[in-house]
Formats: sequence, structure tokens, C-alpha cells
Amino acid sequence: MIDEAYSLDLLPGSLKNLSFSGANSIESNLRYLILQFPYFSASIRNAALGSYGYLELTEAACAGDGFDIKSAIRIDKITITVSGVDLSALDFQGAGWLAEEEGQSSLVVVYLADSYMDTSGIQSALDQLFFTSSTDLDASITLQVSNTSEGAFMPLGPVTMRFRSGATWALIEGKNLTWGDIEEDEMTWDDLESLKK
Repeated sequence: MIDEAYSLDLLPGSLKNLSFSGANSIESNLRYLILQFPYFSASIRNAALGSYGYLELTEAACAGDGFDIKSAIRIDKITITVSGVDLSALDFQGAGWLAEEEGQSSLVVVYLADSYMDTSGIQSALDQLFFTSSTDLDASITLQVSNTSEGAFMPLGPVTMRFRSGATWALIEGKNLTWGDIEEDEMTWDDLESLKK
């Protein structure tokens, strides 16, 4: 790139000597320089995955539901770390996602891209990563992205991921069930525990 802005003062003493094309050159130069460095911005979309704050065992948790990717420059690796006491019942699937570390209390899965990913590319990769469990499980996930040659950004999270075989109080509250409703429907404790979303 040839940019004449290098010959201009970054902060001219008088703006009357700065031409329109000179100002545009400074802006173009700054944009060019900014794009040479990795950058990442994201936020937590949902503090817990799944409606009512949990997932039934028949549901899959989507990593993309937990994070909202806002901006990305020169990012070529995504890392999702799952933490919990016992993750032996946890499984994952997703195109391009590979297990980097697997242990009883931690699972690290990564997505390595052949080229730099933009904002929508990172969100799309997260939207294709799913977790399932065969039994009740409490875990959390964190997101970290990297430029493999320059380093990693700070992790974002945690986002809660709870799998349940039965109903939770959050479901009962979410369905606006009162004790009167439960008595009117002649629900037993077993009926209440087996209530589905």
C-alpha cells in the first residue's frame, strides 16, 4: 500500500493547510494500520443456555446461544472450554470442532480456520457447536479467540449449561403454575417432577 499520509503531520498545526484529500489519506492510513492488528469484541447473550435456564436431556445446548460476536479482525482460532465436576456424560458435535483436551472436569474444543474469520464466521462456527448430556449435569462454558501467531484474547464467560432429567422450579415459575393449579389438576409430586417444557 502506498499512502501519502506518512508525509503529513498527524496533528497539523493549522487545519486550513489540510486538504480534503489529505484528511482522507490520514483516515485511510489509520484504517489500514488498525486492520493489521488482531481485534475482538463480544458479549454474553444469555447467562444460561436453554429456555427457563436449563436443558432437558432431549435438548442440545448451542454454544452460539451464549455469545454475541460484535467485531473480529485477524482471528483464526476459537476455543470453548467446558468446566464442571463430572463431564463424563457430556458429548459435543460440530463441523470443524475438535477436542483439544478431555478430562473429568474439563473439556476444551477448538475450531481452527484456514483463513481469518470475520464476525459472522465466528458466530456461525459457534452456532454449529452443540453439547448433549445423558444425565443431570452442571457445567459452564467460556469462549476464547486467538490469532495463532500473535496470541489469545481474554476469555469471555462463563455461561451456565445445566442439563436436567426432570422439571426445575424455574420451569414451574415460567409456566406460572400455582399450588392451586397443581391441586386442581390433581398432580402428584412425580407428575410435577416429570413436567416437561
